[in-house]
Amino acid sequence: MIERLVQDQHGHWAIIPHNVVERITALALRRAQLRRDSLQMSKPLNSYRPDKQSEAHRGVSSAFEQSAVS
Repeated sequence: MIERLVQDQHGHWAIIPHNVVERITALALRRAQLRRDSLQMSKPLNSYRPDKQSEAHRGVSSAFEQSAVS
């Protein structure tokens, strides 16, 4: 059994048992996987079709470019 010696933000030291370290690591990996999955799900299925918000941003930037030219 491997124990890990850790220090908190106040400078206090603690020994954490191996099974607790494994559990925390597993939870962190699971959370990261869920975050990746939710980001993947939030991407539009039809990426070739721009949404209205990106069109609005494009309109604003082109208006600035036109005013800079004139």
